[in-house]
Amino acid sequence: LEQILQGYSWVFTLDNHYVIGGQGDRIVSGLAELGLSGQIQVRQFGVFNIPKCGQNQEVLRAHGLDAESLAFEINKTIM
Repeated sequence: LEQILQGYSWVFTLDNHYVIGGQGDRIVSGLAELGLSGQIQVRQFGVFNIPKCGQNQEVLRAHGLDAESLAFEINKTIM
């Protein structure tokens, strides 16, 4: 993980389910174990509350996980 993230200041993770216990949490935990928490910022995307119901694209959009929402949030974060 340390070698892969060398030279990066941001990591964005995406879970299409609850964030808690997902890959984003594992990456945050790995960064902490390596002592990199203060050097690399992490922004997690995923479901933080009770999931919405509907068709796939509707649910993704409702949670900000569709491509347009993700691009907007990532650009806003790094600018």
